[in-house]
Amino acid sequence: MLITLIVLQFSVVAQQLSLTNIKAVDEPYLQFNDIIEFNGEILFVTNQGIYQNVNSQLKKVVQKENLSKFIQVDNKLLIWSIYGEFFQLEKKKISLFLPIERKREINTYKIWEKAISFDALVAVPKINLKTNELKQVLFETEDQLEISNYGIPEPTRGRVIAAEHFDYVFVPLLAIDKNGNRVGYGKGFYDRFLKKCSPRCKFIGLSHFELLEGEIDDLNFRDIKLDFCITPDNFYRF
Repeated sequence: MLITLIVLQFSVVAQQLSLTNIKAVDEPYLQFNDIIEFNGEILFVTNQGIYQNVNSQLKKVVQKENLSKFIQVDNKLLIWSIYGEFFQLEKKKISLFLPIERKREINTYKIWEKAISFDALVAVPKINLKTNELKQVLFETEDQLEISNYGIPEPTRGRVIAAEHFDYVFVPLLAIDKNGNRVGYGKGFYDRFLKKCSPRCKFIGLSHFELLEGEIDDLNFRDIKLDFCITPDNFYRF
């Protein structure tokens, strides 16, 4: 596919539906990138926006310029884009945090499932309390995991991937401001890890909450800014 989508509620309906005799009301020549099921409705994702089949005609329900804003988390349609340029996951190396259930963090297991379906390599962090650093371990099956004393699902075995190899790092956070500065859990594990990543690597925050109205003022030289943040209602680029 030219454009890669990450969809929490994904269906194989693409193999069950035919596009024959279905025409768009406003654009007869569309490049169909994906077909998804959302809340019982079939939606067609194209290069010109998102369409819904109404009486054998495609009605646009999301404009092209709003694709980057059509982003939801948990039980809702999830499409991520960088102002029209979608994250390409094929054969990428991704660091992905796993949720602490008692903190009700965003369920990232669906991201893992979708990413590995595109032949991406996904690693999850394991804390080394002796060095106060994170190592990233290739996540292939859930039976690799055990719950740590902090309530974090961590791998007990697997191949370690060095920081400089990652293309994307998904970062947990408690809050984030308009400049991409985040408040984490106070130990600095992620800041130390992000500092080792390649300049081409993109840092992506996932949050249940919108940006802080003010700025985080207790920053220091060790704090690493994020490139993007995804919330239930918005996509932010810093």
